[in-house]
Amino acid sequence: MQVVIKLVNFVKSRDLNCQLFKDLCSTENPEHSTLLLYTAKRWLSHDRTLKRVFILRDEVKDFLHNRKMKMQFFSDKLFIARLALLTDVFEKLNEPSISV
Repeated sequence: MQVVIKLVNFVKSRDLNCQLFKDLCSTENPEHSTLLLYTAKRWLSHDRTLKRVFILRDEVKDFLHNRKMKMQFFSDKLFIARLALLTDVFEKLNEPSISV
């Protein structure tokens, strides 16, 4: 989860990073064009943030490569599998909260 938070904070912290990521996503994935901001105080943001990062994992990998970041997590298949598992776990945990 810390890797995802660090990534989202890096992209969202500067307007240039946010705009470059949005442009990259709009060309490759027109359905989702940006990452969702993570807030520790809102329980439901875990699920949505993780899901969006997982959906945009290829775009995140390209963005980090273009920005010459030393984050190699998105090239690691084990990390991607753990991210998928964590996304599913938080989605299942949030189902009762959303239905209420």
